[in-house]
Amino acid sequence: MGAALSMADIIICRAGATTIAEITAIGIPAILIPYPYAADNHQYWNAMELASNGGGYLLQQIDLTPEKIVELVTDLLNNKEKYDRMKMFNKGMGIPNASVSVVDNICRVIGLKSSQFALTIG
Repeated sequence: MGAALSMADIIICRAGATTIAEITAIGIPAILIPYPYAADNHQYWNAMELASNGGGYLLQQIDLTPEKIVELVTDLLNNKEKYDRMKMFNKGMGIPNASVSVVDNICRVIGLKSSQFALTIG
């Protein structure tokens, strides 16, 4: 999925934690449409965090129309400065290869080399 996302100029998506992690790892501006029935409305809060810091737009599903999508996409494509700011924020927030870092840290704590771990599970 990361390869496909990295070819995009703008991502239009839901706002689950994994999606937010992918967006910020590759640094692409996003139009986030939180799933309104997610537990404790957590997708809204994920989207709000990214949008309020300048990493994308939050669009509630109730406000979702084709015209609104066109308006937001057009705004981004016609405003290079805003687009670049969103991109820079997302790149700064994301942690590329975070899973590798987590595995490396776990291996370090338990006294196992990462390469040994890869052989064990591979």
